[in-house]
Amino acid sequence: MQERYARQVLFSRIGEMGQRKIREKHVLLIGAGALGAANAEALVRMGIGKLTIADRDYVEWSNLQRQQLYTEEDAQQCKPKAIAASEHLRKINSEVEIVSVVSDVTLQEMKELTKEVDLILDATDNFDTRLLINDISQKENIPWKLRCNVYNSSRENTMFSLLNGSSYGQCNMRYSRNHSTGCTNGRCSSSNRGDENIGG
Repeated sequence: MQERYARQVLFSRIGEMGQRKIREKHVLLIGAGALGAANAEALVRMGIGKLTIADRDYVEWSNLQRQQLYTEEDAQQCKPKAIAASEHLRKINSEVEIVSVVSDVTLQEMKELTKEVDLILDATDNFDTRLLINDISQKENIPWKLRCNVYNSSRENTMFSLLNGSSYGQCNMRYSRNHSTGCTNGRCSSSNRGDENIGG
């Protein structure tokens, strides 16, 4: 097993066999904003076999405060997030196959994107897209995780979903569509929760 994954392999619930399984898995990440970028980097560092990133948005200056993969150059070029993320991620781990999809996530698009996918990660703030992901997940029997963060305690859960096919989602979702997003209410980086006193 490669040295770069040595610490991960030492984790008893993964081991060398688990690491090989991770290397064989294909994850579909919907959304490449702050949460999506963090998840994408974690997946690439843990050695996922294939990562497909789908996002219709472009890098803006207002993203740089919290979306860790993007740079000023990306914002200057108004580069699609899926493409910018892929470029940076390939520099982190060239062994991972990364596919960029710059598109709205429609029903037809989801049918294409979910072919041969082992896990769907929902990093969106769009309720309609979330309902669509849930629907496809149930119909195609694909595990999915809702707004998880691979970097925190759920990182282990994401790994185990890859290893055993378990799912966080696949439920009947009934919520109000009168929801707010970071675009309407503003947002700080989730990693900055401990820095609240700096601004106070």
